This record gives sequence, structure tokens and C-alpha cells, in this order.
Amino acid sequence: MHVLRLFFTEALRVFLLRRTLKEIAGSLGLAVVTITAAGLVAWLFSLDGAASDVFQENGPIESVQAWIVLVAGVQFYLAALRFGFEIFYGTLLLSLGAFLAVVREIPACESAFYFGGICLRHSWQGEIQAVIVLLVAGLALWRREPLARHLRELNFFWIVPAGTAFAILVAAEVMEGLGQPVIEETLELAGYLHLLVFAAALHLAPHWFDARQAPQLSEPGVWSWRGRSFLSRREHLR
Repeated sequence: MHVLRLFFTEALRVFLLRRTLKEIAGSLGLAVVTITAAGLVAWLFSLDGAASDVFQENGPIESVQAWIVLVAGVQFYLAALRFGFEIFYGTLLLSLGAFLAVVREIPACESAFYFGGICLRHSWQGEIQAVIVLLVAGLALWRREPLARHLRELNFFWIVPAGTAFAILVAAEVMEGLGQPVIEETLELAGYLHLLVFAAALHLAPHWFDARQAPQLSEPGVWSWRGRSFLSRREHLR
């Protein structure tokens, strides 16, 4: 427990030391934009009374969400193929989450709430999820990308937009529990749009997320033992 406490304490310290108000404001601003955009779409459908039909459980909006998060997942996976170091592991995990979200968003063909369009049989879901896990695990084993010798060599910035999208999706789950399907699907659309823009930013500006291109932290980290880190035994990063 003491080791875990040291690990999370140091990770939080490095995360906070590397953050800037510009980064936080940018991520929060993106969240406002994506929520506003999703809300505008829902509002436009509400003008002719179609919002309750489109934005419902297993409604047409879920097919749109599935395509959006699929494109985001492909972009994350391509980023994992393209980049290394911290970005590799972050985008690999995000691609896993995005691909699993696609399976979740595609309605089950056997569902009583399925009203047409793309669907996925229950019997296929397990096989598809297994293939997704193999694709992600296989890339991790093939690349064997080194991470870092110390936590202070990491940036953690990818956690900010990913965490913001996760918070939006959690809010959507809360709305589902409260019986508000239109708000739920609107928030899910916003969360997936947030991931899509984030995935595009990774390819357009990878230096935002790579600590090797950011100022180094001057003070020593506490997550070390006799000068050696538990994160990697390699002497040099690629």
C-alpha cells in the first residue's frame, strides 16, 4: 500500500506541475463546444418533434455515435502505430475504449428497442470484443515501446481531454438512470465528438502531449529507489 501511495502521489504531483491554465482552459473550452454542438443537433430535431424518436435508446442517433467513436478509435490506433513513448500507451488504451464503445453503441438485433438500421447480434459481441483486445494487446507486444525511467519524464496531458470526455459520458449514464434519454444521448454524442477532436489533435500536434518536447522538471521525483525507477530498466529512451 505504501508503494502504491508513493506512485499515485508522484503521478499526481507531476501531472499538476506540468499543467498550464492554457491547457485546462482549452480542454474545458472544447467540452463546451462539443456539448453545445450536440445540444444544437438535438434542438434542431426537437423543432419538428423528432428528438424523442431520434435521441432514444437504440435510436438512429446511436448509429451516428457508433461511426463517430469508430473514427476516433481508428485515429487513436493509428497514433499508437505512428508515435512512441507515452503517446503510444495512452492512445492504445484510448483505442481499446473507443472500439469497445462502438460495440456498445450498435443496437442488438434481438433487442425490443431496435427499430432498424445497423445492428449486432448478441452472439457476435463476445467474438468482436475478443478481436479488439487481441488487436490492442498484439500491438503492445509487437512494439514493446519503452515508457520512462521516472514518472517526472511523463507529460500526462492526454489524461486531460480523455478525462473530460469520460466525465461527459459518466454524466450521460447519470441521465440514463434518471430516465432522460434525450439528454443522455446528447451527452454521449458530445463525449464522442470530444474524443474525435482529441484524436485529430494527436496527429496534428503530437508535441502537445509528448513530455520529451516539454520543459523538464528540475526537482527530483520521489518515485525511485536507489536511483533506479520501477517503470523501466532501460538506460535511455528511444
